[in-house]
Amino acid sequence: MRRSIFVLVLIGAVLSSVCVDESLYAQSATKTIPELILAARAGNAGKIKDLLKKGVSVETADPSGKTALMYASEEGALECMRILIKKGANVNALSNIGWSPLFYAALTNKPGVIELLLKSGAKINQKNKGGQTALSNAAIVLKCESIRALVAAGADPDLKDKVGLSPLDYARVKNMPKLMACFEVKKK
Repeated sequence: MRRSIFVLVLIGAVLSSVCVDESLYAQSATKTIPELILAARAGNAGKIKDLLKKGVSVETADPSGKTALMYASEEGALECMRILIKKGANVNALSNIGWSPLFYAALTNKPGVIELLLKSGAKINQKNKGGQTALSNAAIVLKCESIRALVAAGADPDLKDKVGLSPLDYARVKNMPKLMACFEVKKK
């Protein structure tokens, strides 16, 4: 019982890191948000191309450290992602909370987004500051298709974070057989 309460508190802390990240973005709304970030958030591939042609850095980030590729990944904007990656965007860059584009992609539940990042060199078992992986993120927010795509590509469901919990542990806490079944896929 004590461990279950601890795990629930921990999950709340992990989920609040998403809110912290978004609140940093909201706080920065009073400042000038780089156009490349706005274009990536909107999924505007044409605007991204224009800005990059004008010499805007592909690694432009907002105050929370989120790059255009992170926003495009979070939005599931494949065309924008392809443009940014082709222009040299770092697929393993980390935001201020230690999330790579793959962490944001895990929230989309769109396997194609995850597959593009992995084919472009994203580290599948990269950990954030708390030791969680993109697979942990997918399990915490109940994204079955993301879990399947990551496990099929070789993500380690038993990799422990700093408090000793694995992506499978996060899924077990939810006590949802359907979520646990998402981990049962064949590796590619």
